[in-house]
Amino acid sequence: MVDESSSGYDRIVEVEKLPRRHTSDGRVCVTGYAANIAGRVGNLWVFFTDLEPAAAFIRAGRMSAPDISSVGVHRAAREVKFVESRMGDEVTLYLGEYLQAGRNEETVRRWLRGVHPASSSYLPPERR
Repeated sequence: MVDESSSGYDRIVEVEKLPRRHTSDGRVCVTGYAANIAGRVGNLWVFFTDLEPAAAFIRAGRMSAPDISSVGVHRAAREVKFVESRMGDEVTLYLGEYLQAGRNEETVRRWLRGVHPASSSYLPPERR
């Protein structure tokens, strides 16, 4: 079971197989990575479409000791679907495989190479 206390998601679900990317009028599902930092700040999950910014996020979290006691990165999918009974969106975070790669220094170096000073987006050099 995943602690959703300060997640900002309606549901967080651990799954064996992630849902595929999908876009329709009532549902959008994007695949990527979920970074988790937990400790005095609560249990915070943040979704990223690329591994590199997720790794940089948890690296920064680890540097705020003693406030952060654990960090991690999972393969993930973020689904937003319109729920008529709520007359609004429901946001679900699906967590797949846990990745040790989220702690890898080379992953953070790739993030640095993909950061463009004039943009808030990560874009690796091969996609520019």
